[in-house]
Amino acid sequence: MGTLIKQECFKLCKKKSTFIIPIIIILLMVVQAIISKNYDDVFSPQSSIESAFSGFSWFIFLLIIQASTIISMEFYHGTIKNLLYRKYTRTNIIISKIITLVIFSLLYFIISIVVGFILWAIFFNDINLLESKGDELSLLSKMLLTGLGTYVGTWLVLSVTLLISCAMKSPGVSIAVGIVFYFATSILSGILTIIVDKWEWLKW
Repeated sequence: MGTLIKQECFKLCKKKSTFIIPIIIILLMVVQAIISKNYDDVFSPQSSIESAFSGFSWFIFLLIIQASTIISMEFYHGTIKNLLYRKYTRTNIIISKIITLVIFSLLYFIISIVVGFILWAIFFNDINLLESKGDELSLLSKMLLTGLGTYVGTWLVLSVTLLISCAMKSPGVSIAVGIVFYFATSILSGILTIIVDKWEWLKW
Protein backbone atom coordinates (compact mmCIF):
# COMPACT_ATOMS: atom_id res chain seq x y z
CA MET A 1 0.00 0.00 0.00
CA GLY A 2 2.83 2.40 0.88
CA THR A 3 4.40 1.85 -2.54
CA LEU A 4 1.10 2.60 -4.27
CA ILE A 5 0.66 5.83 -2.30
CA LYS A 6 4.20 6.93 -3.18
CA GLN A 7 3.51 6.20 -6.84
CA GLU A 8 0.25 8.18 -6.77
CA CYS A 9 1.97 11.14 -5.08
CA PHE A 10 4.72 10.94 -7.71
CA LYS A 11 2.12 11.00 -10.51
CA LEU A 12 0.40 14.07 -9.07
CA CYS A 13 3.73 15.83 -8.54
CA LYS A 14 4.56 15.25 -12.21
CA LYS A 15 1.32 16.90 -13.33
CA LYS A 16 1.80 20.57 -14.20
CA SER A 17 -1.66 21.45 -12.88
CA THR A 18 -0.63 20.34 -9.37
CA PHE A 19 1.66 23.37 -9.15
CA ILE A 20 0.42 25.82 -11.79
CA ILE A 21 -3.19 26.02 -10.55
CA PRO A 22 -2.20 26.64 -6.87
CA ILE A 23 0.02 29.52 -8.04
CA ILE A 24 -2.94 30.98 -9.96
CA ILE A 25 -5.17 30.53 -6.90
CA ILE A 26 -2.63 32.32 -4.67
CA LEU A 27 -2.55 35.19 -7.17
CA LEU A 28 -6.36 35.36 -7.06
CA MET A 29 -6.17 35.50 -3.26
CA VAL A 30 -3.71 38.40 -3.50
CA VAL A 31 -6.06 40.19 -5.93
CA GLN A 32 -8.98 39.79 -3.51
CA ALA A 33 -6.82 41.09 -0.65
CA ILE A 34 -5.92 44.19 -2.69
CA ILE A 35 -9.57 44.78 -3.63
CA SER A 36 -10.64 44.33 0.00
CA LYS A 37 -8.00 46.84 1.09
CA ASN A 38 -9.00 49.50 -1.43
CA TYR A 39 -12.70 48.72 -2.00
CA ASP A 40 -14.10 47.30 1.22
CA ASP A 41 -17.65 47.73 -0.09
CA VAL A 42 -16.92 45.00 -2.70
CA PHE A 43 -15.17 42.52 -0.37
CA SER A 44 -15.27 43.35 3.31
CA PRO A 45 -11.94 42.65 5.05
CA GLN A 46 -13.60 40.54 7.75
CA SER A 47 -15.40 38.24 5.33
CA SER A 48 -12.28 37.97 3.17
CA ILE A 49 -10.17 36.93 6.16
CA GLU A 50 -12.80 34.40 7.27
CA SER A 51 -12.73 32.72 3.86
CA ALA A 52 -8.91 32.93 3.64
CA PHE A 53 -9.46 35.36 0.76
CA SER A 54 -11.60 32.73 -1.02
CA GLY A 55 -8.67 30.31 -1.06
CA PHE A 56 -10.83 27.52 0.37
CA SER A 57 -13.38 27.88 -2.41
CA TRP A 58 -10.83 28.07 -5.22
CA PHE A 59 -8.97 24.96 -4.07
CA ILE A 60 -12.22 22.96 -4.25
CA PHE A 61 -12.09 23.23 -8.05
CA LEU A 62 -8.51 21.98 -8.12
CA LEU A 63 -9.42 19.01 -5.93
CA ILE A 64 -12.40 18.20 -8.15
CA ILE A 65 -10.05 18.17 -11.15
CA GLN A 66 -7.59 15.92 -9.32
CA ALA A 67 -10.33 13.56 -8.13
CA SER A 68 -11.89 13.44 -11.58
CA THR A 69 -8.65 12.56 -13.34
CA ILE A 70 -6.85 10.40 -10.77
CA ILE A 71 -8.74 7.31 -11.97
CA SER A 72 -10.04 8.27 -15.43
CA MET A 73 -6.52 9.18 -16.62
CA GLU A 74 -5.41 5.61 -15.88
CA PHE A 75 -8.03 4.34 -18.35
CA TYR A 76 -7.33 7.15 -20.82
CA HIS A 77 -3.62 6.35 -21.04
CA GLY A 78 -4.05 2.60 -20.55
CA THR A 79 -1.85 2.54 -17.43
CA ILE A 80 -4.61 0.87 -15.39
CA LYS A 81 -3.53 -2.44 -16.94
CA ASN A 82 -0.04 -2.08 -15.49
CA LEU A 83 -1.51 -1.61 -12.02
CA LEU A 84 -3.93 -4.52 -12.28
CA TYR A 85 -1.25 -6.89 -13.57
CA ARG A 86 0.67 -6.48 -10.33
CA LYS A 87 0.00 -8.10 -6.97
CA TYR A 88 -2.28 -5.22 -5.87
CA THR A 89 -6.04 -5.63 -5.78
CA ARG A 90 -8.48 -3.09 -7.17
CA THR A 91 -9.43 -2.16 -3.60
CA ASN A 92 -5.80 -1.37 -2.77
CA ILE A 93 -5.48 0.78 -5.89
CA ILE A 94 -8.64 2.79 -5.10
CA ILE A 95 -7.72 3.24 -1.42
CA SER A 96 -4.20 4.43 -2.33
CA LYS A 97 -5.70 7.05 -4.67
CA ILE A 98 -8.12 8.22 -1.95
CA ILE A 99 -5.31 8.48 0.63
CA THR A 100 -3.25 10.46 -1.89
CA LEU A 101 -6.16 12.86 -2.42
CA VAL A 102 -6.55 13.24 1.36
CA ILE A 103 -2.85 14.15 1.66
CA PHE A 104 -3.00 16.69 -1.16
CA SER A 105 -6.32 18.17 0.00
CA LEU A 106 -4.91 18.72 3.51
CA LEU A 107 -1.82 20.30 1.96
CA TYR A 108 -3.92 22.65 -0.19
CA PHE A 109 -6.07 23.77 2.73
CA ILE A 110 -2.98 24.36 4.89
CA ILE A 111 -1.54 26.47 2.04
CA SER A 112 -4.80 28.49 2.00
CA ILE A 113 -4.56 29.18 5.73
CA VAL A 114 -0.85 30.07 5.59
CA VAL A 115 -1.32 32.41 2.60
CA GLY A 116 -4.37 33.88 4.33
CA PHE A 117 -2.25 34.71 7.38
CA ILE A 118 0.47 36.25 5.20
CA LEU A 119 -2.04 38.43 3.34
CA TRP A 120 -3.60 39.49 6.64
CA ALA A 121 -0.16 40.45 7.98
CA ILE A 122 0.61 42.46 4.83
CA PHE A 123 -2.72 44.22 4.21
CA PHE A 124 -4.82 44.01 7.40
CA ASN A 125 -2.42 43.85 10.35
CA ASP A 126 -4.53 46.56 12.03
CA ILE A 127 -7.35 44.00 12.41
CA ASN A 128 -7.04 41.82 15.50
CA LEU A 129 -7.53 38.16 14.58
CA LEU A 130 -7.90 37.06 18.21
CA GLU A 131 -10.41 39.68 19.32
CA SER A 132 -13.89 38.37 20.11
CA LYS A 133 -16.94 40.37 21.10
CA GLY A 134 -19.47 38.74 23.39
CA ASP A 135 -20.57 35.38 22.02
CA GLU A 136 -19.06 36.15 18.62
CA LEU A 137 -16.02 34.11 17.65
CA SER A 138 -12.70 35.70 16.75
CA LEU A 139 -11.71 36.03 13.09
CA LEU A 140 -9.07 33.35 13.57
CA SER A 141 -11.65 30.90 14.91
CA LYS A 142 -14.02 31.77 12.07
CA MET A 143 -11.29 31.20 9.47
CA LEU A 144 -10.33 27.81 10.93
CA LEU A 145 -13.97 26.71 11.27
CA THR A 146 -14.72 27.86 7.73
CA GLY A 147 -11.74 25.84 6.51
CA LEU A 148 -12.85 22.77 8.46
CA GLY A 149 -16.44 23.03 7.24
CA THR A 150 -15.33 23.57 3.66
CA TYR A 151 -12.96 20.60 3.90
CA VAL A 152 -15.72 18.27 5.08
CA GLY A 153 -18.09 19.56 2.41
CA THR A 154 -15.38 19.20 -0.21
CA TRP A 155 -14.95 15.53 0.59
CA LEU A 156 -18.68 14.94 0.31
CA VAL A 157 -18.38 16.26 -3.26
CA LEU A 158 -15.11 14.42 -3.94
CA SER A 159 -16.57 11.08 -2.88
CA VAL A 160 -19.23 11.38 -5.58
CA THR A 161 -16.66 12.76 -8.04
CA LEU A 162 -14.50 9.67 -7.51
CA LEU A 163 -17.54 7.48 -8.15
CA ILE A 164 -18.24 9.35 -11.39
CA SER A 165 -14.60 9.09 -12.51
CA CYS A 166 -14.76 5.31 -12.04
CA ALA A 167 -17.84 5.13 -14.25
CA MET A 168 -16.60 7.54 -16.92
CA LYS A 169 -13.25 6.84 -18.54
CA SER A 170 -12.94 10.26 -20.18
CA PRO A 171 -11.05 12.82 -18.02
CA GLY A 172 -12.80 15.79 -19.64
CA VAL A 173 -16.28 14.42 -19.00
CA SER A 174 -15.35 13.51 -15.41
CA ILE A 175 -14.12 17.04 -14.69
CA ALA A 176 -17.22 18.64 -16.26
CA VAL A 177 -19.61 16.39 -14.35
CA GLY A 178 -17.69 16.95 -11.09
CA ILE A 179 -17.83 20.74 -11.39
CA VAL A 180 -21.51 20.71 -12.40
CA PHE A 181 -22.25 18.47 -9.42
CA TYR A 182 -20.43 20.93 -7.12
CA PHE A 183 -22.51 23.87 -8.35
CA ALA A 184 -25.69 21.79 -8.08
CA THR A 185 -24.93 20.88 -4.45
CA SER A 186 -24.14 24.55 -3.69
CA ILE A 187 -27.54 25.61 -5.05
CA LEU A 188 -29.29 22.83 -3.14
CA SER A 189 -27.54 23.76 0.09
CA GLY A 190 -28.72 27.36 -0.35
CA ILE A 191 -32.30 26.17 -0.89
CA LEU A 192 -32.07 23.87 2.13
CA THR A 193 -30.86 26.76 4.29
CA ILE A 194 -33.98 28.74 3.40
CA ILE A 195 -36.27 25.75 3.99
CA VAL A 196 -34.64 24.85 7.33
CA ASP A 197 -35.38 28.38 8.59
CA LYS A 198 -39.07 27.60 8.12
CA TRP A 199 -39.05 23.95 9.19
CA GLU A 200 -36.20 23.41 11.64
CA TRP A 201 -36.75 19.63 11.87
CA LEU A 202 -35.54 19.27 8.26
CA LYS A 203 -31.92 19.97 9.32
CA TRP A 204 -31.74 16.45 10.68
